[in-house]
Amino acid sequence: HPLVPDVESTVEMAAPIYYIKGAWVFRMLEKWLGQETMDRLIRTFREQHPYAPVTTEAFVLQALATAGQDHDLDRFFDQWLFGTGMPSLQVEYTHQADSLTGTVSQSTRHSADEQAFFFLPALVIRAEQDGRVAQKSLSMLGQSIGFSLSLP
Repeated sequence: HPLVPDVESTVEMAAPIYYIKGAWVFRMLEKWLGQETMDRLIRTFREQHPYAPVTTEAFVLQALATAGQDHDLDRFFDQWLFGTGMPSLQVEYTHQADSLTGTVSQSTRHSADEQAFFFLPALVIRAEQDGRVAQKSLSMLGQSIGFSLSLP
């Protein structure tokens, strides 16, 4: 489901996917923009629209203004707000005594641009060994990304 569907009734928007996907979109946006920029975006948006209903378009415009030219937010929003589908990920790795090395790849292209793979700005690789956890954040821009993770 797109987060911004073309619906006549808000009853159709009551599905849990809008809340779940919406939360993930905010989390990915925060990870990609960085905490400081995201905080500034939310603070500015809230100050400009106190206690008032807002539109998705107003939020997108504020995000574009806040983030500047450093981020391709048009692609991000086209994919995650207006597009449908979800990525299908495959992970291949080798395990050494103190590390994991591998590749995350995707086979699904998104509906906003049939030629492009999903952009995943908040992909987390996580491993646990003897009760200790190691994790690494990645931004996946294309079909695949390699990783190396030191185990605790």
